[in-house]
Amino acid sequence: MAEWEMSAVILSSKMRTMSRSAALAAYSIQVFEWAVNLTSEVELIHRARWSFIKLAYILCRYCPLLTYPVTLWAYIGDYDQEFCAPIVRPVWALFIPLYLFPHVVMLLRAYAFSGRRKWILVLLSLCFMALCTVTVYAFYTAQVMPTYWYQLSGGKTGCYPSLWPSNILQRLAICIMTATAIDLVSLIVVVVYCLRSSFCRRSRAKHFLAQGPSSIPAKKP
Repeated sequence: MAEWEMSAVILSSKMRTMSRSAALAAYSIQVFEWAVNLTSEVELIHRARWSFIKLAYILCRYCPLLTYPVTLWAYIGDYDQEFCAPIVRPVWALFIPLYLFPHVVMLLRAYAFSGRRKWILVLLSLCFMALCTVTVYAFYTAQVMPTYWYQLSGGKTGCYPSLWPSNILQRLAICIMTATAIDLVSLIVVVVYCLRSSFCRRSRAKHFLAQGPSSIPAKKP
């Protein structure tokens, strides 16, 4: 085996180990954080009456916990290219709700701060529809890794998406920019209506205004 081939095999092995370790670490943190806050969650969320905010919270909380094991199964196992070909796109598509649901919370907050004005609801709904379109376009165009990746991995590896031939990196960049713009719109709505009323003087409103800008980069993949 040539020196460059050996280097490629070593690099492939390191990348595979890093991606699997990162996936396991991410899910471990999710489960740990859920278990630590379960008592407060039951008291504050599950015993409260149903609302859009409660529904959004439950979707944001439990969708990752329920769907991420499928991602772990696809990424951590060793499969050949033929097995992965029909699996990569559905597994990658599982990230779509994980990306969209946090933005629903931001938009609901902005709608509440505006005094539930209908034209604000229409504006935010159009923004969310645009984000849904771009996100589905970006996440559901993944392709299986090329043949040489499986050759470097001994014929079997995880069912990872290929990020290069399908130009998915550019599509993800457009998705992130769209999401950032929509989050800024919702934040501007909050700031404008907050400054026009006495609502800003309340502690919860001040907390949201302080928390809002920092939550925008935190929600990006």
